[in-house]
Amino acid sequence: MEIINRIQLLEKFLSFMKKEGLDMFVVSATDEYLSEYNRLEANSRYLLTGFSGSTGDAVVTHERVFLFVDGRYHLQADMEVNHDYVEVVKVGMDKSPQTAMFEKLAELSGEGAKIGIVSSKMSCSAYKELMQKLGGACSNTDEVRTVVEYEHDPLLVMAGIEQGVQTQSNIREVPLNIAGKTTKEKLNEVNAFCAENGIDMLLITSLPEIAWLTNLRGEEIAYSSCYKAKAAVFREQLHVFRDENEFEKFICETENVLNVYYYPASTTLATLRKLERQFKNIIELKESPIARMKAIKTPEELEHYREIFLKTDIVVHRTFTWLNQSLEHGLKVSEKAFSDKVKMLFAEEGATGLSFEPIAASGKNTAVIHYTTPDENQLIEAGELVLLDCGGYFEGGYATDQTRTFLAGSSGVQDWQKKVYTAVLKGFLRGLNFEITENTTGFDIDAAVREVLNANKPEGFEFSHSTGHGVGIMVHETPPRISSSEASKAPLKPGMVFSIEPGLYNEKLGGER
Repeated sequence: MEIINRIQLLEKFLSFMKKEGLDMFVVSATDEYLSEYNRLEANSRYLLTGFSGSTGDAVVTHERVFLFVDGRYHLQADMEVNHDYVEVVKVGMDKSPQTAMFEKLAELSGEGAKIGIVSSKMSCSAYKELMQKLGGACSNTDEVRTVVEYEHDPLLVMAGIEQGVQTQSNIREVPLNIAGKTTKEKLNEVNAFCAENGIDMLLITSLPEIAWLTNLRGEEIAYSSCYKAKAAVFREQLHVFRDENEFEKFICETENVLNVYYYPASTTLATLRKLERQFKNIIELKESPIARMKAIKTPEELEHYREIFLKTDIVVHRTFTWLNQSLEHGLKVSEKAFSDKVKMLFAEEGATGLSFEPIAASGKNTAVIHYTTPDENQLIEAGELVLLDCGGYFEGGYATDQTRTFLAGSSGVQDWQKKVYTAVLKGFLRGLNFEITENTTGFDIDAAVREVLNANKPEGFEFSHSTGHGVGIMVHETPPRISSSEASKAPLKPGMVFSIEPGLYNEKLGGER
């Protein structure tokens, strides 16, 4: 990646805002498919701030840039941004970074303020929350507050990057002995839902849902087995569009549509605007029916998961065995070499790709919860904590995610390391052995784990992230949710796959997860 002059880019962007009469602008980390992992060279938030985390957006004002991050990224954001012009807003467990950002926009925007957004990178549900926080601001009008929509990201234009370039990869089919259901069987379930709810056309914009429904996988998105597409189920037929122009043509040419249903959390505002130009009866779904179907794995999917998690376990075991043997022989191993070894071993075990950049940290860096910039000059020392959080994709295109903390070498363990490890282990076992009934929720498991950690954690250590998350075609799948959020209060169902990965962290000593 070319060296970025962020001060110069900010100056150009502020000039653009002044010309457009904008007081603030929301800069997003995602792409036009609302992907969690967007390649950095096309990540507007990264280009402007230098923060490389997977999530977290920014607000640009004429005086300051505000970056909003959750507990996983508090330390990392501080380490990566230029504090001369970027203020890191560290959001706690009580709200999402998105909510905190919209509240900040409401706080900063006075009468007559104009706020710019990129409609192709903001979900409809996010836009709805923004408007609620602003107290009913009007889009493209001259009333109290104005939200101005840009379909194409002006910051990417200034950086010389073309938005929406359709990079297509070869698509492969998931074998039936892994998927467990054919596309026709899955489509029958979707059609039954549509019939029960009077849905004429169901729009599908979530890439994992399209990948699941079609039993197809691709390799064109970073840390994903999805492929770029939009889809629609219209009168029992599944239409999949790899080209945006073909999707727009379908929307424009389809006639006599009684209604169109869409899920606002996975549909961009730009897509909704296109629907509004063509159809009159457009209705929000409260939850995605396909996400719920996808979350409950078939017996074949679960068996495949057992196989690929075993392979991931083998990668972790081989990596730490190699590290300890290297240290015993007096060899020097850097964090970067450790991370590279993880990637090499995933390839040896048959992985087709990584489900996220390995988190390979040693010493104090283990306190950086999503530490994805291993240092080639940071040597791993015997007696230090080493944290490895890694995962991969294999034949079926399902993600794995496994976290382990080890002591490097055979040196003696420090008392604080034992205490923290024991506290985390107790919390992990509480979650792993939680008695699940038909009414158990992810909220219940998170609360039980958090209670154990809070009762046993040494002074100065904090548990500042969710206990776990769903795992599926993407490494972070919802449902289910295993956290303290309201969204986690939905009952867990047999066949759901999720992680239990509590942790405790102290920026002066390190962390264990």
